[in-house]
Amino acid sequence: MSERTDERLERAFDKRTATALGKLGLTTVGDLLGHYPRRYADPGALTDIAALEVGEHVTILARVEQATVRAMRNRKGALMEVVVTDGSSRLSLTFFGKHRGSLYNHEKRLVPGAKGLFTGTVGLYRGTRQLTHPDFTLMGEESDLDSDEALLEHATKPIPIYPAAAGIPSWKVQGALRVVLDTLADADVPDPVPDEVRERQGLPGRAAALRSLHRP
Repeated sequence: MSERTDERLERAFDKRTATALGKLGLTTVGDLLGHYPRRYADPGALTDIAALEVGEHVTILARVEQATVRAMRNRKGALMEVVVTDGSSRLSLTFFGKHRGSLYNHEKRLVPGAKGLFTGTVGLYRGTRQLTHPDFTLMGEESDLDSDEALLEHATKPIPIYPAAAGIPSWKVQGALRVVLDTLADADVPDPVPDEVRERQGLPGRAAALRSLHRP
Protein backbone atom coordinates (compact mmCIF):
# COMPACT_ATOMS: atom_id res chain seq x y z
CA MET A 1 0.00 0.00 0.00
CA SER A 2 1.14 3.55 -0.63
CA GLU A 3 1.77 6.14 2.04
CA ARG A 4 -1.56 7.78 1.25
CA THR A 5 -3.65 4.66 1.78
CA ASP A 6 -1.69 3.93 4.97
CA GLU A 7 -2.60 7.37 6.33
CA ARG A 8 -4.48 7.20 9.61
CA LEU A 9 -7.96 8.68 9.58
CA GLU A 10 -7.02 10.80 12.62
CA ARG A 11 -4.72 12.73 10.29
CA ALA A 12 -7.13 12.90 7.38
CA PHE A 13 -10.15 14.06 9.43
CA ASP A 14 -11.02 15.67 12.72
CA LYS A 15 -11.07 13.44 15.78
CA ARG A 16 -14.86 13.20 15.92
CA THR A 17 -15.13 11.97 12.32
CA ALA A 18 -12.22 9.55 12.71
CA THR A 19 -13.74 8.12 15.90
CA ALA A 20 -17.13 7.66 14.22
CA LEU A 21 -15.54 5.91 11.23
CA GLY A 22 -13.66 3.72 13.69
CA LYS A 23 -17.03 2.27 14.77
CA LEU A 24 -17.14 0.68 11.32
CA GLY A 25 -13.67 -0.79 11.77
CA LEU A 26 -12.08 1.84 9.52
CA THR A 27 -8.73 3.20 10.69
CA THR A 28 -6.87 4.21 7.50
CA VAL A 29 -7.64 5.95 4.21
CA GLY A 30 -7.20 2.56 2.54
CA ASP A 31 -9.83 1.06 4.86
CA LEU A 32 -12.24 3.85 3.93
CA LEU A 33 -11.68 3.38 0.20
CA GLY A 34 -12.36 -0.33 0.68
CA HIS A 35 -15.67 0.32 2.49
CA TYR A 36 -17.87 -0.39 -0.52
CA PRO A 37 -21.55 0.56 -0.94
CA ARG A 38 -23.89 -2.35 -0.33
CA ARG A 39 -26.35 -0.94 -2.86
CA TYR A 40 -27.25 2.23 -4.77
CA ALA A 41 -30.44 4.25 -4.49
CA ASP A 42 -31.94 5.98 -7.51
CA PRO A 43 -32.66 9.56 -6.38
CA GLY A 44 -35.93 9.42 -8.28
CA ALA A 45 -37.07 6.08 -6.81
CA LEU A 46 -38.09 5.56 -3.19
CA THR A 47 -37.09 2.55 -1.09
CA ASP A 48 -39.44 -0.45 -0.93
CA ILE A 49 -40.56 -0.04 2.67
CA ALA A 50 -42.57 -3.28 2.63
CA ALA A 51 -39.30 -5.23 2.29
CA LEU A 52 -37.77 -3.87 5.52
CA GLU A 53 -37.26 -6.40 8.30
CA VAL A 54 -37.55 -5.80 12.05
CA GLY A 55 -34.10 -5.58 13.62
CA GLU A 56 -32.45 -4.54 10.36
CA HIS A 57 -30.25 -1.42 10.34
CA VAL A 58 -31.41 0.43 7.24
CA THR A 59 -30.95 3.57 5.21
CA ILE A 60 -34.04 4.36 3.20
CA LEU A 61 -34.99 7.00 0.66
CA ALA A 62 -38.56 8.09 1.42
CA ARG A 63 -40.98 11.01 1.32
CA VAL A 64 -42.65 12.60 4.35
CA GLU A 65 -46.41 12.08 4.23
CA GLN A 66 -47.43 13.62 7.54
CA ALA A 67 -45.92 14.89 10.78
CA THR A 68 -47.46 15.70 14.15
CA VAL A 69 -46.11 16.93 17.47
CA ARG A 70 -47.95 16.45 20.75
CA ALA A 71 -47.36 16.40 24.48
CA MET A 72 -46.61 13.04 26.09
CA ARG A 73 -49.59 11.55 27.92
CA ASN A 74 -48.01 9.76 30.84
CA ARG A 75 -44.85 11.77 31.45
CA LYS A 76 -43.29 15.13 30.75
CA GLY A 77 -42.02 15.82 27.28
CA ALA A 78 -43.15 15.93 23.68
CA LEU A 79 -43.44 13.34 20.95
CA MET A 80 -43.10 13.88 17.22
CA GLU A 81 -44.54 11.22 14.94
CA VAL A 82 -43.63 11.30 11.26
CA VAL A 83 -44.99 8.99 8.59
CA VAL A 84 -42.83 8.43 5.52
CA THR A 85 -43.87 6.56 2.40
CA ASP A 86 -42.52 5.00 -0.76
CA GLY A 87 -45.85 5.67 -2.47
CA SER A 88 -47.55 2.51 -1.27
CA SER A 89 -46.16 1.34 2.10
CA ARG A 90 -45.54 3.51 5.14
CA LEU A 91 -43.04 3.64 8.00
CA SER A 92 -43.33 5.55 11.26
CA LEU A 93 -40.51 7.73 12.60
CA THR A 94 -40.60 8.70 16.28
CA PHE A 95 -38.70 11.52 17.98
CA PHE A 96 -38.82 12.44 21.68
CA GLY A 97 -38.07 15.82 23.23
CA LYS A 98 -38.06 17.45 26.65
CA HIS A 99 -40.68 19.91 25.34
CA ARG A 100 -42.20 20.89 22.00
CA GLY A 101 -39.61 23.59 21.44
CA SER A 102 -36.81 21.02 21.48
CA LEU A 103 -38.39 19.39 18.42
CA TYR A 104 -38.81 22.65 16.52
CA ASN A 105 -35.93 22.02 14.11
CA HIS A 106 -37.34 18.61 13.16
CA GLU A 107 -40.85 20.06 12.89
CA LYS A 108 -39.60 22.80 10.56
CA ARG A 109 -37.73 20.37 8.30
CA LEU A 110 -39.88 17.24 8.25
CA VAL A 111 -42.86 18.69 6.42
CA PRO A 112 -45.15 16.77 4.05
CA GLY A 113 -43.51 16.38 0.66
CA ALA A 114 -39.93 16.53 1.93
CA LYS A 115 -37.80 13.69 0.57
CA GLY A 116 -34.66 12.39 2.22
CA LEU A 117 -32.53 9.58 3.55
CA PHE A 118 -33.42 8.13 6.95
CA THR A 119 -31.26 5.68 8.85
CA GLY A 120 -31.85 3.58 11.95
CA THR A 121 -32.85 0.16 13.21
CA VAL A 122 -36.33 -1.07 12.33
CA GLY A 123 -38.37 -1.68 15.47
CA LEU A 124 -41.92 -2.79 16.14
CA TYR A 125 -44.38 -0.89 18.35
CA ARG A 126 -47.98 -2.05 18.67
CA GLY A 127 -47.65 -3.96 15.42
CA THR A 128 -46.30 -0.99 13.48
CA ARG A 129 -42.76 -0.88 12.12
CA GLN A 130 -40.86 2.25 13.06
CA LEU A 131 -37.51 3.97 13.38
CA THR A 132 -36.89 5.68 16.72
CA HIS A 133 -34.79 8.85 16.60
CA PRO A 134 -33.42 8.06 13.12
CA ASP A 135 -30.61 10.13 11.64
CA PHE A 136 -31.74 11.86 8.48
CA THR A 137 -30.70 14.24 5.74
CA LEU A 138 -33.14 15.86 3.32
CA MET A 139 -32.66 16.32 -0.39
CA GLY A 140 -31.63 19.89 -1.17
CA GLU A 141 -30.41 20.72 2.32
CA GLU A 142 -26.85 21.96 2.71
CA SER A 143 -26.26 20.64 6.22
CA ASP A 144 -24.60 17.43 5.09
CA LEU A 145 -23.77 18.40 1.51
CA ASP A 146 -21.37 21.32 1.60
CA SER A 147 -21.14 22.46 -2.02
CA ASP A 148 -23.29 23.02 -5.11
CA GLU A 149 -21.43 20.15 -6.79
CA ALA A 150 -22.24 17.82 -3.90
CA LEU A 151 -25.90 18.86 -3.98
CA LEU A 152 -26.09 18.19 -7.72
CA GLU A 153 -24.40 14.82 -7.26
CA HIS A 154 -26.79 13.90 -4.45
CA ALA A 155 -29.89 15.01 -6.33
CA THR A 156 -29.22 13.56 -9.79
CA LYS A 157 -26.88 10.58 -9.52
CA PRO A 158 -27.25 7.12 -7.95
CA ILE A 159 -26.77 7.43 -4.19
CA PRO A 160 -24.30 4.97 -2.64
CA ILE A 161 -25.77 3.36 0.48
CA TYR A 162 -22.97 2.26 2.81
CA PRO A 163 -22.92 -0.14 5.74
CA ALA A 164 -23.40 2.26 8.65
CA ALA A 165 -23.65 2.44 12.42
CA ALA A 166 -25.13 4.67 15.10
CA GLY A 167 -23.41 8.05 14.92
CA ILE A 168 -22.06 7.49 11.41
CA PRO A 169 -24.94 7.26 8.91
CA SER A 170 -24.41 6.37 5.26
CA TRP A 171 -24.28 9.96 3.99
CA LYS A 172 -21.50 10.87 6.43
CA VAL A 173 -19.46 7.94 5.09
CA GLN A 174 -20.18 9.31 1.61
CA GLY A 175 -19.03 12.77 2.72
CA ALA A 176 -15.77 11.39 4.13
CA LEU A 177 -15.11 9.54 0.90
CA ARG A 178 -15.80 12.71 -1.08
CA VAL A 179 -13.02 14.46 0.84
CA VAL A 180 -10.57 11.64 0.07
CA LEU A 181 -11.57 11.22 -3.59
CA ASP A 182 -11.27 14.95 -4.30
CA THR A 183 -7.52 14.75 -3.62
CA LEU A 184 -6.79 11.17 -4.67
CA ALA A 185 -4.14 10.71 -7.37
CA ASP A 186 -3.77 7.53 -9.39
CA ALA A 187 -0.33 7.03 -7.86
CA ASP A 188 -1.89 6.99 -4.37
CA VAL A 189 -3.56 3.65 -5.13
CA PRO A 190 -1.13 0.94 -6.30
CA ASP A 191 -2.71 -1.34 -8.87
CA PRO A 192 -2.04 -5.09 -8.51
CA VAL A 193 -2.96 -5.70 -12.17
CA PRO A 194 -0.03 -5.14 -14.60
CA ASP A 195 -0.47 -2.30 -17.11
CA GLU A 196 -0.27 -4.62 -20.11
CA VAL A 197 -3.04 -6.84 -18.73
CA ARG A 198 -5.33 -3.84 -18.09
CA GLU A 199 -4.70 -2.49 -21.57
CA ARG A 200 -5.30 -5.87 -23.21
CA GLN A 201 -8.54 -6.43 -21.29
CA GLY A 202 -9.72 -2.81 -21.47
CA LEU A 203 -9.85 -2.53 -17.68
CA PRO A 204 -9.76 0.73 -15.70
CA GLY A 205 -6.98 1.35 -13.21
CA ARG A 206 -7.70 0.70 -9.55
CA ALA A 207 -8.02 4.42 -8.70
CA ALA A 208 -10.50 4.95 -11.55
CA ALA A 209 -12.46 1.87 -10.45
CA LEU A 210 -12.69 3.20 -6.89
CA ARG A 211 -13.91 6.58 -8.13
CA SER A 212 -16.63 4.90 -10.21
CA LEU A 213 -17.59 2.66 -7.29
CA HIS A 214 -18.01 5.51 -4.80
CA ARG A 215 -19.22 8.13 -7.29
CA PRO A 216 -21.35 6.22 -9.79
